[in-house]
Amino acid sequence: MQRPPLYERSPLYYFVAASLLENEEYSSREVREITRRVALRKKNNPVDINDAEFKNRYRLNKESFKFLCNQLKQKTSLKASSRISLELKVLCALSFYATGSYQRLVGMAKYLGQTTVSKCVKEVTDALVTPAILNTFIKFPYARADRDVIRNKFVIVIVVF
Repeated sequence: MQRPPLYERSPLYYFVAASLLENEEYSSREVREITRRVALRKKNNPVDINDAEFKNRYRLNKESFKFLCNQLKQKTSLKASSRISLELKVLCALSFYATGSYQRLVGMAKYLGQTTVSKCVKEVTDALVTPAILNTFIKFPYARADRDVIRNKFVIVIVVF
C-alpha cells in the first residue's frame, strides 16, 4: 500500500520556486557584468587618448580637465567612489554635456551602466553649481553700465548676421 504524501505542493509553490531561481540567476549575471565593467575601466584609461580626440570628445583640453578636477576636489564634496574615480565621473558628465547623447550610450563608452551615468552627471552637476565653483568662474555684471555694454555687443552681433 502506497503512503500518501505528507503535503501536496501547490502551483503557487512551483511559481515561487521558479521566481527565486530566476532572480538568483539574474543577480549573479548582474554581479558578473559589474565585475567585468570594473575590470575594463581599470584597463582602459580615457585620458590616454591624444589631445585632439580628447578635446573633440569632452570639449575641454586635458589641462583644463585636470584643473577642473582639482577645483572640484578642493572646493566641493565630490569624491571618488570605491569603483569610480572622480576623474571618470567628471569625464562621464562632460561627455554627456558635450554630446547631449543618451546616458546609456555615454555609459557604454565608459563601461558604466545608465543608472551610474545618471548618478555621475547629477553629482558633477551639483558640484559645479556650488557657490565655491559658480562664483569663481561665472561673473555677472552688477552695474547698469556694464550690463548695457554687454547688451550692445549682442545687438552688434545680431545686426552683423
